[in-house]
Amino acid sequence: MKRLMAIAAVAVLSGCGGANDRVPVRLDNVIAAGPSSPWLTVEPATNIVPVSGLDHSVKIEPTPELTAGVEAQLRKALQPKYYTDLIVGCRGVQASVSVDKEATPATATMDLQATCRVTSRGVVVLKSYRVRQAVPVKTTATDLDYQATIPRLLELTSEDVANQIWATATTADPSAHK
Repeated sequence: MKRLMAIAAVAVLSGCGGANDRVPVRLDNVIAAGPSSPWLTVEPATNIVPVSGLDHSVKIEPTPELTAGVEAQLRKALQPKYYTDLIVGCRGVQASVSVDKEATPATATMDLQATCRVTSRGVVVLKSYRVRQAVPVKTTATDLDYQATIPRLLELTSEDVANQIWATATTADPSAHK
C-alpha cells in the first residue's frame, strides 16, 4: 500500500509545475478547406511555439501543425492574386510568442519567420521573411486564452508574410500584376 501511495504521489508531483508546460491549440478555424494549390507549399517544421513573459514556461503545440496553418493563410491571401508561372515554396517556419502582462491592455506578440523561394515567370528569388504582430489579450495571474490568441496571431503574421511574398513576386516580375 505504501508503495502504491508513493507511486501516486510521484505521479501527482511530477505533474506540478509542468501542467501548463505544453498547451495544445486547435488551428482548425484558420485552415479552411479549399482547392489545393500545387504552386504553394510550406514544408513541415518544428511544431512547438514557445511562449515567454509568463510566470512559467509554456510551449504551444498546434494541431493541425503550425505549417499547415501558415500554408492555409498564405493560400487564402495569395490565391486571388495567383497568375500562371507563380510558384512559392517556404521552409524553416518558426514562431514564438511573448506576453507583456504589464502593458495596458496586456498584449501577446508573435514573431514568425520563414524562408521562401518565389518563382515569378522564371525569375527566382530566395528570401527570408520575418514579421511581428501583436494583439490585446486577457490574462489571468499566470495564463492567457491560447485558443483565441494563437490562431489570431497566426492569421495576422501569415497575412504579413503573404503581402511580402506578393511584393517579392511583383518586384521580380513587374508584368505579373498587370
